[in-house]
Amino acid sequence: SPRIVRLPLGFFRAILGFVEKPLLPLLPLTAGQLATFANDGLAEPHAAHARLPRIERDAPRKFVEPADPPPLPPKPPSSDKELSREFSKHARYIAGVEPTVYQVDRYIEFRRDTPLAARNRFDAFLLRISRLGGIGLALSDAYSGLLYRRAVLRARLVLALAILEVSAPTYAKLDAPEARGRWSLLVLAFRGTMTGISVLIAAILLLPTQILLSRRTD
Repeated sequence: SPRIVRLPLGFFRAILGFVEKPLLPLLPLTAGQLATFANDGLAEPHAAHARLPRIERDAPRKFVEPADPPPLPPKPPSSDKELSREFSKHARYIAGVEPTVYQVDRYIEFRRDTPLAARNRFDAFLLRISRLGGIGLALSDAYSGLLYRRAVLRARLVLALAILEVSAPTYAKLDAPEARGRWSLLVLAFRGTMTGISVLIAAILLLPTQILLSRRTD
């Protein structure tokens, strides 16, 4: 029979939590994985189950005719195609990959319930620029991120990011820690510089448009 060795779980979780950050690539397991042994992972039975009728083991079973196969779903309308193209551009901009069919369907499903429509003329103008993808999306995101934070474009990008973060395969890419080394500070400084340049160019190009469209609205 195997020999059982009892170990203090709390002690090892504390040690792993202390050395996990610098030695993570070398560790065979983490403190978070040990948490599954310290906590009960079974759900409690719901009270509604007690009110359900019990099925007797010897009760006669009825033969149920198989249902007809469900009809094929209709082709998505043009609005769904536009939402699909929009989400594809957002996914390439955020994660650098093409989204899966599942991710596109979740984006379309949410947008049907919450349209996230433009609130004014400049809001609609930012959306038109972002649909160009590439530089247009980058400039409109940089401008709305710092100078026009109530833009509906930011809400659409946040929605796209949320879907990419919780579904495969993009969640692994977005949640993976960046490599650390002697060049990490240089990379961080380069990204900060490029972000500042993007905001400056976006302000030069889009701020006059915002002022002009605001006056027309008034």
